[in-house]
Amino acid sequence: MKGSTSEEGFNRWLGAMRLDPQQVYSLYSLSSQSPATPMLPLIAVLPFRSIAGTADHAVLGDWLAEEVCRSLSRSNLTAVISHWSSRALDHKTVDIATVRARLAVDYCVVGTLRVGANEIVLDADFVDTVSGRILWTRQFVGPLDNFLNRSAEGISEIVRAVGGAIADDAIVHVSNRRLSDLEDHRLLVAGVGLMHRPALRDFARSRELIEEALRRAPMRRKLMPGLANGTY
Repeated sequence: MKGSTSEEGFNRWLGAMRLDPQQVYSLYSLSSQSPATPMLPLIAVLPFRSIAGTADHAVLGDWLAEEVCRSLSRSNLTAVISHWSSRALDHKTVDIATVRARLAVDYCVVGTLRVGANEIVLDADFVDTVSGRILWTRQFVGPLDNFLNRSAEGISEIVRAVGGAIADDAIVHVSNRRLSDLEDHRLLVAGVGLMHRPALRDFARSRELIEEALRRAPMRRKLMPGLANGTY
């Protein structure tokens, strides 16, 4: 994604928000609906909260979160909840238990945006919503006048970090656990991750995990050609 494309997209978004400023805040009302549980790990990207910023800065944080959401949705091994649903949570405070209860997600990306006179600082955390553990933290700092041009780099780094963290977390989790004790999404992700390791023991475990995933959801067999690539 080129810098000019990022800036044009943001400017269109900002123009729409300015036409009706109330929609920025009305979208944060709580929703009682939860999505169906998928076979893949489900992720939510919450709008990045602006710290002591203006309304425009709040829109920027929301736009960046939506771009991360769109990039993650292109993965073959993750499911991403709609950004519209993520907006339904209170943007002033982030309670991981509420995120889990309202959105039924396995992981979420949360963070804050600080805008100074000459720079923008984005702090992002990737959280396991079941345990509440922070799997990684990233900080992105850039000059204010060039932030949109470089936003694609930060978004790509977040997406790569999310994919790697989910794979590593799944592989550690399935170690020495019975198949019956494993969540569906960890069966698939750990199976793909172990498939590409050189040890024969890992490859055998990979087959065991994927076969169990297929046993639980046989209609997912059509996903196997994509899973063989092991890409995020």
